[in-house]
Amino acid sequence: MNEDVIINKYSEELKTIYYSEYRTVEKEKYLLAQAGFKNFEVFDIYPAECNRWDNTHFFAIVAEK
Repeated sequence: MNEDVIINKYSEELKTIYYSEYRTVEKEKYLLAQAGFKNFEVFDIYPAECNRWDNTHFFAIVAEK
């Protein structure tokens, strides 16, 4: 994912307004650093076939406070 993805629209699937912000790993690390975290490790915890959309992907970030 090269840029943040923001979803803010009605979901036919959920039958309600859906909002979600998918941040890049670098932006997420930046925000965590601003909150006092450091020494980041990023893990790709899901195989590609588990991603529903091409422009979003979940990672686990481990850090120290």
